[in-house]
Amino acid sequence: MLQIICETNEETRYLIFDNAELLWNFSQTLVPALLNLPQWTGTNLCVILITQVPWEKFRRYPGITEPIQLYFPEYSKSDIIQILEKTCPKDEDIEFYRLFVDYIYSVFFDSCDLIDLFRVIPDLYIKFIQPVNEERVSRNDYSLLFNELNPHIELVLDKLYSQHITPLIENQLPIWSLYLLISAFLASYIPQNLDKHLFSKEHEKQKHSRKRRKKEINALKFNEQFTGPQSSEMERIFAIFQSIYQDSMIPYILLLQQSETFVTSHLLTRTERNNVQLFRCNLSFDYIKQISKNINFDIFRYLDDSFTL
Repeated sequence: MLQIICETNEETRYLIFDNAELLWNFSQTLVPALLNLPQWTGTNLCVILITQVPWEKFRRYPGITEPIQLYFPEYSKSDIIQILEKTCPKDEDIEFYRLFVDYIYSVFFDSCDLIDLFRVIPDLYIKFIQPVNEERVSRNDYSLLFNELNPHIELVLDKLYSQHITPLIENQLPIWSLYLLISAFLASYIPQNLDKHLFSKEHEKQKHSRKRRKKEINALKFNEQFTGPQSSEMERIFAIFQSIYQDSMIPYILLLQQSETFVTSHLLTRTERNNVQLFRCNLSFDYIKQISKNINFDIFRYLDDSFTL
């Protein structure tokens, strides 16, 4: 089929794959095969892979075809603010709208991309301006306006994360990868000095004697008191994963691949401090509880002791 398409025209034809790191989930040989398509078919074909993952993560086999790499700089904050300002209603003061956009950016910038921001801003602006239209709040009382907006922002964030993870689950995301996501959540919200107690074999033996009612109470206590999420090294997340998932041994390379997928999907945020990469989970406690319930994982037993020590 590719040969027929390319032979009908001398112009170069392009195969473009966005989020190309996901191709590894289909087959370990798919990416090398795609890169060799022009040579194998003898056609005027160009394969373009778009990804946020460095090429080193793709170079898993000796002799894999080396592509031409083009790097595009990220938008700066001022770039994004200027782009989002174009959504300002014609009858609205641009300075007032800029304050709103700046606030939305500060909340969403590490949790979604520019396309997502375009989608959520119109509805959030309606909620933002509603107290003013109802004459309950002055236009100059920004702190009160933002406080009233925050509950709506939380709902939008949960919806965004749901949109990101639902396609992954529908594409037969393996159960162990959900445990990895839960591990990232635990690493983000539980202090590291509790790891030895919470994730040791001795604690595993004690967990089953807890009363469910006590767990639920302390889970609510967690929901009210957590101050995270905090960033954590991936090695710590992997260590927690190995403690809570014991059905089989998952190769280290697969854990790295899945982590990159979560970063691309904005379920995890990656930052860097002192040349060390750090990660934090963006999902809410309620969403993690739902995932845990779906795979019959009792997350309460870990949150219980984290707030009773």
